[in-house]
Amino acid sequence: MSPNMKTIYAGLDIAQPKLDLHLQGQNFTFKNQPAGHRQLVRRLRQLPGPLHVVAEASGGYEGAVVRALQEAGLTVSLVEPGRVRHYAKAQGLRAKTDALDAALLAEYGRKVQARPLRERSDALHRLRELVRARARLRETRSQTQVQAHQLTLPELRRRRQPLQPRPAPLLPIPPPARQTPQTRLRRPRQAPPPPPQLSHEKLPLHTCQLIPLLQSHRAAGKMLAAL
Repeated sequence: MSPNMKTIYAGLDIAQPKLDLHLQGQNFTFKNQPAGHRQLVRRLRQLPGPLHVVAEASGGYEGAVVRALQEAGLTVSLVEPGRVRHYAKAQGLRAKTDALDAALLAEYGRKVQARPLRERSDALHRLRELVRARARLRETRSQTQVQAHQLTLPELRRRRQPLQPRPAPLLPIPPPARQTPQTRLRRPRQAPPPPPQLSHEKLPLHTCQLIPLLQSHRAAGKMLAAL
């Protein structure tokens, strides 16, 4: 493959039932199923030069086909639908069909040099699919709750009760332990408080007069014992 060969841009319009491919002025249609993905890969591999497939995000319908293209070693870009619509308005393109959208994606990718999509791991693909499935379930539940408020029949209104989110149950608080004579004996005894320190300023007057005398007699006794 010569490095001077120009990259061929192919536009891929993705829908739930089918895929519309615009390649070198020709339009092809495939089923958005594993068999259709294999046919798409075989058709793209017939080109000798470098190929760049440009598609737009379509609410999750693009996941399987983008993964099949990446596993086949093809370069894929996912562009934002809003930017493609603004580009079409700037070009004066008002007609809208699946084939025209595919041709528009090929032209848009060539003009803006769309950035290739990095290949994701199996774990990341699985995580993205789980997140999307959870978001769809939450949306379905919200719509059902809104519609349930308009119900008038009692049997139908009873059926909508399980849809209401229930608060998490509170953990039961255990009752306080019952004290017995044995548990009372096991309790550690607290040390008695120390006796209050009384200073001579707080003693009665006659006691304050005796303190200097006792100290002088004690000092005299020590002097006599030393002789």
